[in-house]
Amino acid sequence: MERYNPDTNSWMDLAAMTSPRMYHGLTDMDGYLFAIGGHSGQCRLSSIEFYDPYKDMWMCAAPMLTPRSVVGVASLGGTIYAVGGYNGQAYLNSVESYDIEMNRWEECSSLRCSRSAMGLVAHGGFLYACGGFNGSFESSVEKYSPSSQTWEICASMNIEKVHFGIICT
Repeated sequence: MERYNPDTNSWMDLAAMTSPRMYHGLTDMDGYLFAIGGHSGQCRLSSIEFYDPYKDMWMCAAPMLTPRSVVGVASLGGTIYAVGGYNGQAYLNSVESYDIEMNRWEECSSLRCSRSAMGLVAHGGFLYACGGFNGSFESSVEKYSPSSQTWEICASMNIEKVHFGIICT
């Protein structure tokens, strides 16, 4: 991993992850960076690891219940969510949440539409799963309420999108 310093216009090498992974989800919470799921080059991963920037060190945490690559990942209200993805055989609509204090994953309500490689963002106390791929490109959007543990359909995006960044301001 590398860190960019815009003041010096330079890059600095940081600690490597404990195991190689690609097509993983990435989020931050409580000052740590979490790399979740992905693909090792040989198989889909359920493992997660987190980076401590003060120690420049990656550490392992409890694995997800389901191996998944191209997973949507976001943190909301002190919880990390892993949404959809691909398990090597099927596009997933399953959702898991991670409790950092308990170091434990649990199942949540499933998406209405299976999707991988989506844009997932937290905003205003909700999660938004946007676009993605499930055998075809998606423009649909779903909104998750942690308090009612339900997904609802929102207005679709104007065009299908996959493997894209998303942010709310």
